[in-house]
Amino acid sequence: MTRDQITTKIQTKLGDNGIFYQPVDLNDSIQDGYAEVAALTGCIFKAATINLSTNLSYYDFGSLISDFHAVTAIFNPQTKRWMTPVSLKILEDIRNDWELAIGSPYLFWPVNFRFVAIYPKLTTSTGSLYIYYRAHGEVLSSSSTPQIPDDLQIILEHYTIGDMLEQAEEFSKAGISLVDYFKGIKDIKQATRSFRQPDLMSRLG
Repeated sequence: MTRDQITTKIQTKLGDNGIFYQPVDLNDSIQDGYAEVAALTGCIFKAATINLSTNLSYYDFGSLISDFHAVTAIFNPQTKRWMTPVSLKILEDIRNDWELAIGSPYLFWPVNFRFVAIYPKLTTSTGSLYIYYRAHGEVLSSSSTPQIPDDLQIILEHYTIGDMLEQAEEFSKAGISLVDYFKGIKDIKQATRSFRQPDLMSRLG
C-alpha cells in the first residue's frame, strides 16, 4: 500500500474523515512509525559503494551513506572476496599495531553504529568496497510504499492509531493498538531473520 492508502484505512478505522485527525498529523505519525519500525527490526536492506582512502583505517559509514543504519556485509571487488567481520581483540591478536598494517582489506571491525575499521589499509593504491547494510526508513511521499513486508504493513496502522488515540487521551483504546504494534515488531524481526541477503551487486554504481 502507498502512504495515502494507509492514511485512508486509518481514517476509516478511527471513524474520522479529517475532522478531528488531520491528514498531516496522520502522515507525520506514519512517518515516525516507519522510522521506528525500520530501526527496531532492520527490515530494509540496501547496498552502496564507497571509495577507499589512502592511510585510513576508520570509515564513517554514517556520513558516507545517507541512510546507513548497520553494516551486514562488505565485499572487496579488487580481491573478489567477502571481508570477514571481527572484533578488536582479534585485530590486536594479529598484531598490536594493526592500524599500521598495509595491504588489500580483508577484515572489518564494526566499531559502533556508524564507524567501521578495515584491516589492512591502503597506502598508495586506490580501490572501493561494496557495502551491504540495513537502512533507515526513507521519507515517504503520498505515493510511496513503505519497505516493510506487504503482509506486515498493518503495523503502521497500529502505530498511528495508537499514537492518535494517545494524543486524544483515549489511553485504554490506544493500549490495544500499541499491543498489536509491539507484536508486529516481533513478527517483522522474525521475518527479517529469514530473509536472504539480497543480491544487489548489479545495482552498485
